[in-house]
Formats: sequence, C-alpha cells, structure tokens
Amino acid sequence: MGSTIAKVQPRMFRIPLPEVLNDAKHGNHTHFELVTVTITLEDGSEGTGYT
Repeated sequence: MGSTIAKVQPRMFRIPLPEVLNDAKHGNHTHFELVTVTITLEDGSEGTGYT
C-alpha cells in the first residue's frame, strides 16, 4: 500500500524577463510563468513537479 497524501501546495510564479522577447504567434513576452505543485505524504516525504 502507498502513503496517504497529507498536503498539496500549488504555486504560480511570474518571473520578469531581463528583456522583452517577441514571436509572431504569441506577441511580446515580458515575463516567464512557472506552475509548481508540492505534494507531502503523511510520512513527511515530499516531491515537487512543475510545468
């Protein structure tokens, strides 16, 4: 059997870029977005994933 999830902590970061990037499909990019989630199990072990 596996451990039970005790906590799920999602986060979103908006990281400013040092200069504006541009492409024809998406236009100007002034920041980079990063979504993470940290899952903590009852036994205290945890892991973080991102997209």
